[in-house]
Amino acid sequence: MTGTRRLIWFGVIGGASTLLYAGLAWLLTVPLGWWPPLASAMAFTACAVGSFTGHRLLTFRSKAPMGSEIRRFSVTSALGYGLATLVPWLLTGLLHLDPRIAIVAVCILCPAVNFVFLSFFVFRNPVPVSLDIAEARFPGAAQGVCMTGSRIPADDNHFDAAFSACVFHHIPHDEHVAWLGELRRVVKPGGKLMIFEHNPLNPLTLRAVNTCPFDINARLIRAGQFARLYRAAGWRKVAIKYHVFFPRALAFLRGLEPGLSWLPLGAQYSVTAEK
Repeated sequence: MTGTRRLIWFGVIGGASTLLYAGLAWLLTVPLGWWPPLASAMAFTACAVGSFTGHRLLTFRSKAPMGSEIRRFSVTSALGYGLATLVPWLLTGLLHLDPRIAIVAVCILCPAVNFVFLSFFVFRNPVPVSLDIAEARFPGAAQGVCMTGSRIPADDNHFDAAFSACVFHHIPHDEHVAWLGELRRVVKPGGKLMIFEHNPLNPLTLRAVNTCPFDINARLIRAGQFARLYRAAGWRKVAIKYHVFFPRALAFLRGLEPGLSWLPLGAQYSVTAEK
């Protein structure tokens, strides 16, 4: 579903950008009489900002630092800019074809090249690199698996337990039930699932998330709501506990925390359940 959603959003945003490009290029070329390569390049530039924002937020839902992505997007845009200038020059200047043919050619060629570069360069997935680093630092300690699509690469009833720490607030909320169900699929009957998440009811947690570059576009979820999603995915014996009540300066009080696990003010919470 993730791959399908990505293609749909790419089509919507790319289609909107292409229509905007075609309209601007036609306006500048035909009624206003601009030189076709210049008109094409100016129309392409006008679409770049909206294209980057739309693809980052909707197509790829990237959480990576924006600065590095903008630099890579600029390189990709320069390539597209070159194509948007070169193709009209070749078709109208050398082959003397109608400018409208050049516009159609750019509308077909640029989106195809753009998708490849956006997927594998601008908004590239850092997970494979992370797995390589982890294996180099801790050889043989665990088996790393790079997951793509919407399915965990494991057989049904494969694991005794599953664990996640502060990952779900980076996953779109409308996909939570599906992923909880996928975790249930790979856990053995009677197996456990434990997920730790940041508690949005704790003001210090909110401040930490709002100022952390890794949590750009993160959406926290309340423990009670998360527990309901567990049940919707088929998990049973769902239980909530709250953790991390005292900062480092009050670390001597942390021995009291197990008795406060019912109080929904901890910086984090855990939700456990059984299949």
